[in-house]
Amino acid sequence: MSELLDMHHEAMELAYCGDKAEKEGDVEMAKNYFDKAFEKEREAAFLAESLGNPEPGLSILFRSAASLGIQCGRLRDTERLIAHILSGDPDDSVASDMRELLQQIYSLREVDDKSEEAFRLLVPKEETSLFKTLVGKMGWPFSSISKIGRVAVL
Repeated sequence: MSELLDMHHEAMELAYCGDKAEKEGDVEMAKNYFDKAFEKEREAAFLAESLGNPEPGLSILFRSAASLGIQCGRLRDTERLIAHILSGDPDDSVASDMRELLQQIYSLREVDDKSEEAFRLLVPKEETSLFKTLVGKMGWPFSSISKIGRVAVL
């Protein structure tokens, strides 16, 4: 159990360093820290599973690893991890979070497939007409905007 906690704490420290590097503008260093944090947290999650750790703690470790996987851009590895989590018996909250993370992965993939650069904006349903007006004033055709989940991609 001590080894498991040490691994988790190391992953969180690496993630903290990644956040710090990101805030300082060192994107490459941040990605490197997030990648190491993802590996360590994923390792901790599988160790917890092999030790028979109960829910919801087990799913929380996997959820943390999945979030780190997205941060470092390891989308396919993260997708596999989420599939593993959902194939078990996570509580409803964790299962819902995992589905949201999958949506995030699919959104990121779709953006990468369509263009090199995109803007993602959360647009509340009640603000849709205002958003359409603003987009029109900027000279962009509204037809060039796609909706992915709750995210509008220009």
